Amino acid sequence: MNQTPFPKIYRHLREKFRQASLYGLAQRPDVFLRGHPMVAGFLSSPMGLGEGARVLIEGLKRLGLAPSVFDLTPGIQANRAVLAVEDAPEDDGKGPIILHVNPPEVPLALKLLQQRVNLKGRMLIGVWAWELTKPPAQWDYAAKWFDEIWASSRFIQNVFEGRFATPVIYTGYPCQAGNPPPSDWRKRLGLGQAFTVFTAFDPRSTFARKNPEGAIRAFKKAFAGQDDVRLIVKYTKSREAFPDEINKLLQSEQVVCIDHSIDSQDMSALIGSCDCMVSLHRAEGYGLVPAQASAMGIPAIVTSWSSVSEFLDCPNIFGVDYQLVEIVDPQGLYPSELGPWAEPDIDDAAEKLKRIKALSEEKRQALAVSSRQWWDDKFDDRAFWQKIPARTKALIQNDKD
Repeated sequence: MNQTPFPKIYRHLREKFRQASLYGLAQRPDVFLRGHPMVAGFLSSPMGLGEGARVLIEGLKRLGLAPSVFDLTPGIQANRAVLAVEDAPEDDGKGPIILHVNPPEVPLALKLLQQRVNLKGRMLIGVWAWELTKPPAQWDYAAKWFDEIWASSRFIQNVFEGRFATPVIYTGYPCQAGNPPPSDWRKRLGLGQAFTVFTAFDPRSTFARKNPEGAIRAFKKAFAGQDDVRLIVKYTKSREAFPDEINKLLQSEQVVCIDHSIDSQDMSALIGSCDCMVSLHRAEGYGLVPAQASAMGIPAIVTSWSSVSEFLDCPNIFGVDYQLVEIVDPQGLYPSELGPWAEPDIDDAAEKLKRIKALSEEKRQALAVSSRQWWDDKFDDRAFWQKIPARTKALIQNDKD
C-alpha cells in the first residue's frame, strides 16, 4: 500500500492546528505600544531572505533605532543556521515586530515568537518577497495577522496591493553606498589581473528561476577562448544535486566555484573584488546581490524584469532584453498558474559583458562615482525612513531623538 499521502495529511493538519492556535493574534489591537523595534527572520541563514533581514537591521541601527533581533533559523531551518548573529539589545516588549519571513513560514514563526517575547499590543509588520505577477493562494491567510506589509520594490507592491486587506507599504531596503571593502579575495582565488565576473545563486530557489545556466552561457559566449577572464560562481550546495548541463558548464578553466557559506561582510568583499556581476534570473524578488554590487560601484548586468526594474536607471546597471514566457520549473516550486516569467536574451547579455570589459579605467571610475551617488539619492537610510507611514514611525523609539 502506498503510504506517501499520510505525511502530507499530517503536515496539513499540523499547519491547520498551528493556525487555529494563533486565532487570538488575528484580532489586532486599536492602540499599539511604543518602543524599540524587533526584527525577526532567518538571521543565521545565507539565503536571500536572511540577507534582507540583516540589511534591514543594519539600516535601522544606522538610523538610531536600536532594534532587538530574533533568529528564527534554528527553529524553522536548523540545517541552514551557519552564520553568526551579532549581539543586539534585549527586546523591550513594546516596539513593533518586523517579521522578515514569507507567508509559508509565518505560523511557525509567530509560535516561536510567542514562546520568547511579548506580542500583546505590538504592531506586527511583515516583510514579504515575491517574484511573479501572482502570489500563491495560500498567502492570503497570513495577511490577517499583520498591521502592515512592507514591499521592497514597486513590483512587489503592485502584486500585493488589492490582494490583501492589510495595507501594503513600499519601503525598499535601507542602502549604504560606498567603496568596496578591503579584500584579499583575488589573491585567495588566484585571479591575478583577470577580468572577473561574479554570479551567485541558491539552488533551493530553483535552478530555473535563478538561471545560473544563462549567466554561464553568456560569459562563455562573450569570452570564448580568452585566458584573461574568470567567472566566479557562488552557491551553497553540493554539485551532486546540480543538473548535468550546469555541472558540465562549470567544468572550465575560466570558471572558479565557491561552494561554502560566507558571512555578509565577506560576501560584500567578494562582490567588490570583481569587475562585474551578472544575474540572468527569470524572476527576482528584490535582487540584493546586483543592488549591493551597484551600490559599491561594480557594474551589474540583470534581466530587465520584476523587482530589479527598480534599478534600471542606475548608471552602472545594464538591463538585458527578455521575453515573457510560460513558467517551466522542473523542481516544481513555481507552478505555471502564478504567471509568466522572463527568458533573458543571452546574446544581449554577452554583448553587455564585452562592453563592460572594454571600458577604460576612467570611464569605469566615473560610472562607479555616479552610481554610488544614485543609490545615496534614492535608497539611503533617510529615503527608507521617509517611506515608513507616520503612524508606524510614531511607535518606534529613536535613540537619536
